Amino acid sequence: MAMITIALARLMGPGTVVVAPVYAPDPEKEVNRQLRKLKLEECRDLRQLNAAIAALEKAQERDMYGALEKAQERDLAQIEKRAEKIRSLRAERSRLEDEQQQQ
Repeated sequence: MAMITIALARLMGPGTVVVAPVYAPDPEKEVNRQLRKLKLEECRDLRQLNAAIAALEKAQERDMYGALEKAQERDLAQIEKRAEKIRSLRAERSRLEDEQQQQ
C-alpha cells in the first residue's frame, strides 16, 4: 500500500498530498480471535464457554467454506482440530450446567 501511495504522489507532482487509508483492526474479530485461542482449562463460567463456542463455530463455518473451495488438507486438518475443541467446550458447558442444576 505504501509503494502505491508513493508512486501515486510522484505521478501527481510536487506539492500533492495523497492520503492513504488507515486500516484499524475490527474489535469483534479481535475478540473472536482471543476466544478461539481460549483453552478449555481457562473456561470457568457458562457465559465464557458460550462465547468461546460461538466464536469457534463462526470461524468453523467460515473456514469450512474456504477449505472446501480450495480443498487444502492443512485447512481441513485445522477445521477438524477446531471441531474437537468445540466438542470439548460443549462437554464442559454441559458439565457446568449439570453442576448448577444440582445446587
